[in-house]
Amino acid sequence: MKKTVGILVAILATTTVCMASVVVDFTPLYESAKLSVDDIVLDFSADGSGNVTLAASSISGVVWQNKVLGTVLDGVVGTVGASMAGATWTLTGTSASGTTDKLSWDEYAVGDGSTLGIDDVNILYGTGVSAYAGGPEGIIWTLTDATGIDLTFLSFDYNRSGDNNDNAQLVDGDTTVDYDLTTLNSGVDLGSVDISSDGLVLSNTDTLTFQTHPTLDIWAGYGIQGFSFDAIPEPATIGLFSLSGAVLLLIRRRLMV
Repeated sequence: MKKTVGILVAILATTTVCMASVVVDFTPLYESAKLSVDDIVLDFSADGSGNVTLAASSISGVVWQNKVLGTVLDGVVGTVGASMAGATWTLTGTSASGTTDKLSWDEYAVGDGSTLGIDDVNILYGTGVSAYAGGPEGIIWTLTDATGIDLTFLSFDYNRSGDNNDNAQLVDGDTTVDYDLTTLNSGVDLGSVDISSDGLVLSNTDTLTFQTHPTLDIWAGYGIQGFSFDAIPEPATIGLFSLSGAVLLLIRRRLMV
């Protein structure tokens, strides 16, 4: 009987939902010349221990200074809970400005590291600066191949333009949150924003857009230096785990009768 109980405990332990974090850092990309691409594809996979590996690429297949995205961004980028072992998911970044503008990164200020933005200055600017005159510049991240997985965004790192109205607006479809980057971190140009309590959660096929506020100063902007998120089973999947646990407990009770 002890062996049976031990097996049940082990199975239940594997269904426990643990919170961890995955970090994507764009700052190492800079190498003295700007790179422009149509898209950035971030493929994530979790091994049996919960270690998350990133494989980065571009659908457009661009080669920059004899390198590809993966030579800089690939590697272990975080951990997830045991219930996520073996999971895979993809985030694809594209320009919200349509086909006229590309994603680009460069060192916006010397020594600051690489900043991801939109042509031509690697900063997400407001309405009127981009060829996309219908709204602010932005980057849309789309979650795919993530059946049963939710991503909860925790933070993002930025390098702001230095304007008095520098701001960021994040939109995930049903949630819009504005951040005043001029006053955050005592006005320092580089910083990190805690967004863990703002309800920015993506399920499969959902999108998260980083942009500037559409009605504020057109020259107020920022670039993205990285972001972090938790990857966890979506509520329906957690419900299945709980049901499985209840069934196992019932079986255990009957075995002990």
